[in-house]
Amino acid sequence: MKPKFLLIIPLTVCLQSYSQQSFDSVLNKINPEKWSAAVEKKLSSLENKIIAKTERSIRKLQKQEAKLKKMLSAVDSVNAKNIFGEAQQKYAQLSKRLKSRVSFPDGRMSGEYLPYLDSLKGSLSFLNENNNFLSAAKSAKVSDALNVFNEFENKLHQADAIKEFIKERKQQFSDILNHYSSLPGKFTNALAKYNKETYYYSQQIREYKEIFRDPDKLLQKTLVALNKLPAFQQFMKEHSELAGLFTIPNSYASSLAISGLQTRDQVQQIIASRFGGNGSAGQIFSQQVQAAQSQLDRFKEKLNALGGGSGDIDMPNFKPNAQRTKTFFERLEFGTNMQSTKSNVVFPTTTDLSFMVGYRIDDKKIAGLGIGGKIGWGKDIHHIAVTGQGLNFRSFIDVKIKSSFYASGGFEYNYQKPFNELQQVYDLNEWQESGLLGVTKIVSIKNKVFKKTKLQLLWDFLSYKQIPKAEPIKFRVGYNF
Repeated sequence: MKPKFLLIIPLTVCLQSYSQQSFDSVLNKINPEKWSAAVEKKLSSLENKIIAKTERSIRKLQKQEAKLKKMLSAVDSVNAKNIFGEAQQKYAQLSKRLKSRVSFPDGRMSGEYLPYLDSLKGSLSFLNENNNFLSAAKSAKVSDALNVFNEFENKLHQADAIKEFIKERKQQFSDILNHYSSLPGKFTNALAKYNKETYYYSQQIREYKEIFRDPDKLLQKTLVALNKLPAFQQFMKEHSELAGLFTIPNSYASSLAISGLQTRDQVQQIIASRFGGNGSAGQIFSQQVQAAQSQLDRFKEKLNALGGGSGDIDMPNFKPNAQRTKTFFERLEFGTNMQSTKSNVVFPTTTDLSFMVGYRIDDKKIAGLGIGGKIGWGKDIHHIAVTGQGLNFRSFIDVKIKSSFYASGGFEYNYQKPFNELQQVYDLNEWQESGLLGVTKIVSIKNKVFKKTKLQLLWDFLSYKQIPKAEPIKFRVGYNF
């Protein structure tokens, strides 16, 4: 017995040494401290956005509920008290829970499955459980990131609870509208505003979740490295959200698991008797699958039109504005605009080069401002001279007509003289005014730089008052980034 026992000791030491070396090589590739800090920063930012958006939405919903309560009280004060009596308290309770530190009893997320979020949680949990391989600083950073992740998970859970409560309120208000015929028209208007706010809130939360549908480069690199560890693979099989959805019994693939199951011949006989036909069970099954697949494809098309198949579909009774859920900077578009003019008696050949910033008002309208300069190239190819020939300030608005065509309008100030000092352009009487109307065509080019090219044909209806008179028709080429 003693020789065998002595052989086990060095074998155990060797295995531990190999495990340590393997784990260390993975940690050198992913840098847990840096990665955990990046995760913590990203989740904290999104958590703050969820809280801010929820609080704003709750305030707006409470405001609309107050209007609804006032109008219903004039018709049925008793029912109004029952319906709206505890609503304000419920809103306050939901808002308080959103900002509180609440953990899940079972440690699992509710709602739709998000692969990114599952992988992120599994990676942090695995590193936290194996913190004996980490330094004290790295271990603390991983633990902090995991705590932030749990808080973020809590915020998503609370947001889902708020959405469920709002959904119930919407149904109650719809029932009121159908029950009372003497309600004023303002009740319908207030309910429409309530429904709009609930829709945009749901869309915003859904967009936050969409961020976690696909992993970023940092998580991909981390997962590739961790997946080389058998211990991590086993950990994800046992503790991931996906493992919880598809739990495999311990007796799977054992003789105990298959006892009592039908044989292949018995299954084929059942399929043939159930669906009919003279073909084999495989052919019958294939036909049924094809029929089901065509139905599924049609269903997926409808599902994508309603909400992308996210499990968070809320059909609005109005045409939604997709820009409402974007931040101010996400709604900005930057671009350039160029226009060349041939030389004449007064002006040399010039090119107006402007830089534009547009703000998307909604899905069909964009308005913005621009500033640029007028570059002179000389009279002809034999007399080339690059000179500054003026300045311009622009404003514009584009309204989508159909497909890639837009109706465009704008107002501009143009300084049409060469200048050496800024003091020369201070006199507004020296600036020409231009009023523009026309059509814009967006051309999609398979190029990262020029993927959104704008071709504009514009009429300057103020050109006839300009001295000297400028060309009334302008053709411009622009590029949006």
